[in-house]
Amino acid sequence: MTSCGGGGSGSPTPDTTPNTLSFTAVTDAAVSVEKTSPAVTVSGIDKAVPISIVGGTYSIDGAAFTAASGTISSGQSVAVKVTTSTKTNTAVVATLTVGGAKGTFSATTAADVTPDAFSFTAVTGAVPASVSTATVTVAGVDIAVPISITNGQYKIGTGEYTSAPGTVSAGQVVTVKVTASPSVTTAVNAVLTIGGVPATYSVTTFADVTAPTAQILFPPAVSMTDGASILVRGTAHDDYSTITSVKVNGVTATSTDNFANWQASIPLTAATDTNLIVATEDSQANKAANAAQVAIRQAPSTSAFPDADNGFVNVEGIVIDRLDGRNRLLVAASSDGTLIKSVDLSTGKRSVFADFSTTGVNRLRNLVINPSNKHLYVADSSPGNIIDIDLTNSIQYQIHSSDLLGGGSSIALNASESSIKIVSLTNATGAITVTTPSFTSFSVLSSATENKPDALNPIHEAFSMAFDKNHSRYLVTDSTLNAIFAVDSITGARTIFSSNSVGTGDAFSAVSAGVVRSIAIDENKQRAIVIESKSGKVFSVDLATGNRTLITQITIGSNPLKYLYGIALDDLSGNIYVADYRLKGVISIDLVTGQQVVFSKPATTP
Repeated sequence: MTSCGGGGSGSPTPDTTPNTLSFTAVTDAAVSVEKTSPAVTVSGIDKAVPISIVGGTYSIDGAAFTAASGTISSGQSVAVKVTTSTKTNTAVVATLTVGGAKGTFSATTAADVTPDAFSFTAVTGAVPASVSTATVTVAGVDIAVPISITNGQYKIGTGEYTSAPGTVSAGQVVTVKVTASPSVTTAVNAVLTIGGVPATYSVTTFADVTAPTAQILFPPAVSMTDGASILVRGTAHDDYSTITSVKVNGVTATSTDNFANWQASIPLTAATDTNLIVATEDSQANKAANAAQVAIRQAPSTSAFPDADNGFVNVEGIVIDRLDGRNRLLVAASSDGTLIKSVDLSTGKRSVFADFSTTGVNRLRNLVINPSNKHLYVADSSPGNIIDIDLTNSIQYQIHSSDLLGGGSSIALNASESSIKIVSLTNATGAITVTTPSFTSFSVLSSATENKPDALNPIHEAFSMAFDKNHSRYLVTDSTLNAIFAVDSITGARTIFSSNSVGTGDAFSAVSAGVVRSIAIDENKQRAIVIESKSGKVFSVDLATGNRTLITQITIGSNPLKYLYGIALDDLSGNIYVADYRLKGVISIDLVTGQQVVFSKPATTP
């Protein structure tokens, strides 16, 4: 408070305005307590002046505190007292008036930084590695308070999830996110702390009560071998636990990848059918006594299998048909009335699919399926036809002929370009003729004898062809050169893709010992599978380099394999089915282990 002296003549005017009175404010006070300011000495006045207070009490020179008005003189001290608010973070202000001046004393209660208790409902039975969330609305604090989390993340309102410390205010919604353990029967406990108050959000995964599943990839569902044992190959899978055991007929399987892939050599009893049964177990002691099963017969390779019904006379082309839930092989049985026979992939049993013995068709060789229209295309090598058959009704068919087809030995489907093309290969000249599913026109894409596109790199004796989609080319086997040609699907230009002079690795046989004959494309592994007749060698040929790796050499008992013709790659198992002209049946070959079994055949003589 300040005062001004009077001036002029006569008696001076008394100074009734004191010097400034300043009271230090109190903060962080408890609620409902008395707080007294330090005493302040009044100065700057000449006589006693009125004193009064609003919102508190005062004391002059240590006298009793009062709220009543009074007087105070210069040199006297005054203290102010207030009772703090009953609420946190709230100020109470007393205003003291001395003479013509006012002074204030405030006491502010401390902010509440301890939130109301909060909790989360624990989650049980969570799927391993799944994400669970829970929310809480912050209450009971007056100001922003610290927030932090362990073993999880949180977000405030619609913000981003984080695990970094932050602050949060009353009324804001906090969402906690926890990723469950990848293991079963395991808890992850996230602790969210707000203003020093922790709460745990617990997420516990369910108990695994399911045994591992298994699949036998080789041998197929039914088969026959004259061997004393069979090397079984398969896979196993468990969604949530570690696989601890895979056994086949009690024999422990071997594996290098925790039984994701496994093998087991199983002894067979002579002249007996054996069920190969897979048993699995996981780390939670879940067991499956029959996780997978196939049947195999130990018998001479000359025996009929699975029976003698509808036996082949000879076989050439072969294709797998799994459209619309079917599970069968279609096999061109060229010498028994130009039949196409169906072989059930679950049983090995044979039946007639189509009979062209009265149509003028002479020799059915290669088959290909068009999944778009569900038709089967068959190459008739003499006089040179393509037969178009409805897979759902084999009596619905058309025979398409053209002089350009010549003696067709193979047929392929090119579905990687703007329109589907059916491509026919002529055996004698290696000419490639292209048409469409409508078969309205035919054109020669590649022929050295017709200079299309030129006479370079002529194909001498073509037998088999496959379309390599990723490289936009046809791969053609040449049995005279024992080589594989690449024919550009756009230009028709021919180059040697793999031979004993092109590419590296295991060599093809000399023509006198083996003839490069059948080819199929394995898109999954970007390789061609090539089989030699006579020798029975099976090669893997890298589609990028033409380098060769010998997979196995086929030997089925005492019956020598000299005329291996059609080949069908089974994408589901990674195996192949091969039509053997001499064996008069179909064999299955494991492309991983090289094992071979008879899948379907009549009785034959050595």
